[in-house]
Amino acid sequence: MSSADLRSVDLSNADLRGANLTKVDLRGADLIGANLEDAIMHFAELTKADFSGAKLNGVCLFAACLKNARMAGIDLQKVDLTDATMPDGTIHD
Repeated sequence: MSSADLRSVDLSNADLRGANLTKVDLRGADLIGANLEDAIMHFAELTKADFSGAKLNGVCLFAACLKNARMAGIDLQKVDLTDATMPDGTIHD
């Protein structure tokens, strides 16, 4: 599933482990409680997406845009955020 337009879609509690979500547009999407472990999300558009309670272990968010995304309580230690735009607008290195 690359280059898909999934703006504002409800993927709460979805099992997306290992999914290829390269260049997917998930602006405003509900990803609450979703399992995204080991998903590939290069260049994904995730502005205003809600990741509350999501599992992100091993996710690759290379150059993804997370501006204004809700990520409270999410463990980002095992997430590749290289060149990603963080919720506050800064670029992660």
